[in-house]
Amino acid sequence: MTSSDPEVAIDSNVALGRRIREGRKALGWSQATLAEAIGVKQTAVSQWEQGSTRPEPEKLSRIANLLQKTVSYLGFGEEPAQAERVPIIGIIGAGGLVTLEKPETQGGLEEIELPFHIGAGFKGLVARGDFNLPEAADGYVLVFRDVPTFDSDRCIDQRCVVRLRDGQMFVKTLKRGSRYGRFTLQSIGSTDMAEVEVEWAVPVFATVNPRAL
Repeated sequence: MTSSDPEVAIDSNVALGRRIREGRKALGWSQATLAEAIGVKQTAVSQWEQGSTRPEPEKLSRIANLLQKTVSYLGFGEEPAQAERVPIIGIIGAGGLVTLEKPETQGGLEEIELPFHIGAGFKGLVARGDFNLPEAADGYVLVFRDVPTFDSDRCIDQRCVVRLRDGQMFVKTLKRGSRYGRFTLQSIGSTDMAEVEVEWAVPVFATVNPRAL
């Protein structure tokens, strides 16, 4: 049987679907919750888990981040080779507002050990309360690369850590504004922040549930 044999493709999809289902259940999420976080219909998640269809590469990456897995694990069952510790530098509260640690408290509020290797320069923000559902419940950690740059093409329609010109920081989905250089920030359960000026923004790399590690 060759790698192009239809049975191999079906088995591969079934294995991928099983790992998606196991990861979803480990977080206590329903198919509807995962579908909403990804931005697809529940039927799409059901088809993936059954192995009848396979998510597109960009959606697979999003699923891996949400389920706190690697793409290699979901696609091929490969476990991460090593863990890595990331400092938590602040909290996310109501409306996605970020409050950083005091400057004199160096090294972060605490650290979290990730079940995968991501390289240097990453930091974490911990969600407090249930303001950030369904993406991040209380105690979940959002991991991002702490590089104060702004590639708007990369950030548009993505959930990002955003710093505004006035110094406030948020975790929001970034949308283009009606004028050049202006943007709209969105999050579930909060009023849109329209036509704001962004100093820098970076996409959220992963959302991690420390209690599941």
